[in-house]
Amino acid sequence: VVVGKLLGPTQLGGYQMSSRLAQMLLADAAIAMSQYLFPTFAAHHRRNAQAASRLIRIYLLVAAVGLAAFVELLRLIAEPMFSLILGAAWLPAVPLFRILVINMAIGALIAVLVSYLRAIGDAKATVHASAIQVVVLLVSAPLAVRWWGVTGIAWSMTLGLGCAAAWMLYRTLKPRTA
Repeated sequence: VVVGKLLGPTQLGGYQMSSRLAQMLLADAAIAMSQYLFPTFAAHHRRNAQAASRLIRIYLLVAAVGLAAFVELLRLIAEPMFSLILGAAWLPAVPLFRILVINMAIGALIAVLVSYLRAIGDAKATVHASAIQVVVLLVSAPLAVRWWGVTGIAWSMTLGLGCAAAWMLYRTLKPRTA
């Protein structure tokens, strides 16, 4: 809505197409995986909270390394991929896609973090993360749009997601008192 209202239908189309393509390639699989991870983390946490804590650290490390490599690959092949899949008319959306794959990778990590935090009974941390993300967007989006247009919105989203993920990561890795 913000992109469409502020920048028009052409920018909205590029933003939507880039966002959906990035989402299909990155975030959708993580969201599906989080449905499996929640009961898995909950069972591990009930048996041994320290083992569950070690498990999430391993999952996050593997996910972060894998996502970073995949994001870099997608950023490298973005132009030929858009040309092949969507056609040359969509090439102006490539810079957005290169930003939005970062967003979706952060979103994928957030999906893992949310499933863990819910499993250990700290769902409040995910609510706080959402509030942090909204505040960051409210502050950064108007300035980002003014200075960088549609790519500014994408970077503002990245900043908001990054702040939310950082909060959840802190809550995940923070030592718990029993």
